[in-house]
This record gives sequence, C-alpha cells and structure tokens, in this order.
Amino acid sequence: MAQVYNNLEQYDSSEYYVDLAYITERATDDRLLMPSVLRVKAEVEMNTGYLDSASIYLDSVLYYSKELNVEQELLSVYKLKGQVYELLGEYKNALKYQVKHDSIREKILGEDVYNKIARVQKDYLEEQKQSEISVRDQKIKQNRLFIILLVAIVLILVLSAIIIYISKVRMAKINKQLEEANLKVEAAKNTIEQQNQQLSNVNAFQEEMIKERTKELQKANKDLTDTNKELDLFIYKASHDLRGPLARINGLSYLGLLEAPEKTSKNYFQMVSDETKELEFVLSRLMVIHTIYKHKLKKDSVYLETLVRETVTKLTETNKNIDIVYDFEVEKGTVWNRDEHLLRLILENMLENTLNYKGDELLKVCMKISNSAENVIRITVLDNGIQVPERYREDIFDMFFRVAPIAYKTGLELNIAKKATLRLGGEITYHPENSGNTFNIILPSSE
Repeated sequence: MAQVYNNLEQYDSSEYYVDLAYITERATDDRLLMPSVLRVKAEVEMNTGYLDSASIYLDSVLYYSKELNVEQELLSVYKLKGQVYELLGEYKNALKYQVKHDSIREKILGEDVYNKIARVQKDYLEEQKQSEISVRDQKIKQNRLFIILLVAIVLILVLSAIIIYISKVRMAKINKQLEEANLKVEAAKNTIEQQNQQLSNVNAFQEEMIKERTKELQKANKDLTDTNKELDLFIYKASHDLRGPLARINGLSYLGLLEAPEKTSKNYFQMVSDETKELEFVLSRLMVIHTIYKHKLKKDSVYLETLVRETVTKLTETNKNIDIVYDFEVEKGTVWNRDEHLLRLILENMLENTLNYKGDELLKVCMKISNSAENVIRITVLDNGIQVPERYREDIFDMFFRVAPIAYKTGLELNIAKKATLRLGGEITYHPENSGNTFNIILPSSE
C-alpha cells in the first residue's frame, strides 16, 4: 500500500503505511521484507525533498540487501542513490552508483539469458526426443497396421478360395440336379402331351356322345311336354265331358230312390249315387291339379291363424262321420303376403291326407306354423296314423297313393299339396315318427 500511495504522490499516506510496515517487521523479527520497506521510505523522503534522510535510508537498504543477498533490491538502491547524488549535485558519486547499477543489471541480465538459453536447449532436446519417440511409435503403428493388413489379406484370400471351392461343388451339384430335373420335365412333358392327346380324343368322343344325348333329351323333353299337354287336355276334357253324364246318372239315381218300390232297388240306386258322387269328387280334384299350373300367382294378405281356422272348420264339417281331432299352433300376427289360393290348397290337402293314414285309433292331427328369421314359413303336420312302409316312401307323393286299408279319400291330396308347394317355390318332405307321420313344408314368405 505504501508503494501504491507513493506512486500516486500521496506521500503522507505512503509514509504512514511505511512506518506501519517497519514496526510490523521489527515486531516479527522478519528481515526478509526490510529492504523493500526501507527502500519505499527512502523514495518517500526523496520525493518530499529530504535527500539526506533518503540517502541514510538507502544505506540501510544496501546493508540489508547485501546481508540477505537480494540483488534485485541492490539494483533499485544503486539507481536511487545515483538519483539522490544527482539531485545533490554530486555527479561523481552519482556516476559511481550508476556504474554499479549497470554492472549488477548486466550480471542479472546475463544470468537470465544463460538460464533462458539452457531452458531453450532443454526444451529443444526434449522436443527432439519426443519427435524421435513419435516417429518410432508411428513406424511401430505402421508396421502393426501392415501386419494386420497382410494377415487380413491372407485370410480374405483363404476364405475366397474356400468360398470358390464350395461354390463350385454346389454349382456342380445344382447342375446335376438341374439336368435330372430337365430329364424329368421332358418325360413329364411327353406324358402330358400323350395324356392331352388322349383327353382330346376322349373329349371329341364325349362331345359326340353329349350331342347325341342332348338330342335324345330334347326329344324326350318334347315328348314329355307333348304328353303333359295331352294329359292336361285329357284331364280337362275328361272332367268336363264326364261331368254331364255323371250328373245325369246322379239325377236318375235320385229318381230311382224316390220311385223304386223295393228296398233292394233303392239300395242299388243309393250305391250308384254314392259312386257317382265319389267319381265327381275325383274329377274335381283332377281339375284342381290342372288349374295349379294355369293359375296366375297373386299377392294377397291374410293372417295365417285365420286361414288355418277356416280350413279346420271346413274339414270338420265335411268329415262329420269320421272320428278325428284337429289341433293347430300358429304364431300370432303371422301374415301370408303371397297367393292365398295355393296356400289354402296346401293346408286343406295336407289335413285331408291324414285320412289316408287313419288306423283303428282315434285320429289326432296337429298343424304347427312358424315364421322363421330366414324369410320362410315353416308348416309341420303331425298325425298318429299308420306309417308309410319304407318300400313305398318314394311313391308317397304320386297320384292316387294311399296306405290305409279303408279309403276315405282319393289319394290325390299329397300330389296336389306338392304341386302347389313347388308352384310357390317351396319344398315338402316326409319323416316317419315312432307314433305316426310328420310332413314338413318350407315356403318362401316373399317372391
């Protein structure tokens, strides 16, 4: 702080801190800093004009500097002594101390230069040594890299040779397999060509056969169509042509019943009347079959429950002399939106058909109708009558087929029901049960 204030030319403050430092040095008996303290004190005395006092302090600095061998302080003291003597006008003494200052300065500078040169030489030698080490390490690395590359090249060559050898072996094996495959392909090709030729011959023969069969089928279909037309015409004409004579026979029988005096004659007339009525009924059923194909389909809307009730009521009235119990189960609200006439024919004939299977027991008939999610109406007819023998089951839907020993009906009922079912695009099947017979009918509820 004393040196700072001295440089700032605040000499009072500088002198205060110098005295404080001097007292501290004396108290601690530490003389190492004493030259510096006394030198600053001398500078303050010199700057304030007390040159004699400054000279005395500088002499003390010389004493301590020589004793402590502090050459840097000697350099400063000699310079200040020269300046004091110069201010006092004693130029000889001033020159003397200037010479001492220069001498010490050259000595200090010489040692510094020597030390610097030695340090430079040492650094140069170390740098040379490091350079040699670096070059040697570089050569070692290069040699190692060369060895590694050489080993890698050798390994690559060895692996390449192995791969080439394996590839040649595999290629030879593959070529052999390809040759064998080509031979098999050629053999298969020849076989296929032979088979194609045979197939061509067979196809040509089959085409001729198909043409002949087609001609035969066309002729058979034409004959069948003509036969069906003739049969329809026969049924139609027979129904109309026979109705007149049958009506007259029935009328004459009625007159005979009224006028015949003998009971035996009346019985004969009654038998003729009954047979005539049965024949009229058969003719009416044949006319129904004829009208099924000629009938134009309509879109009606009727509740199935109502239709079933009407059918059961009608058959109950018609067959009063036969012991029979009807039962039915119909989903409420089920509506039939297609042709009512054909559905009524199916229901009536399925219920009447059960009379063809009546045995000795009381005949029980149940009809179930449901509307399924597949847009179809399912009709199931169950009875406890006589089962159809297995040998006759394929003929069950033929005209005039009956099983029961007592013929209550004509045997046309199933035939009419099937034709009406097919006309509506449905199907009908028969399933014998342990206690009777079951018929299942499936009808599309929409066209």
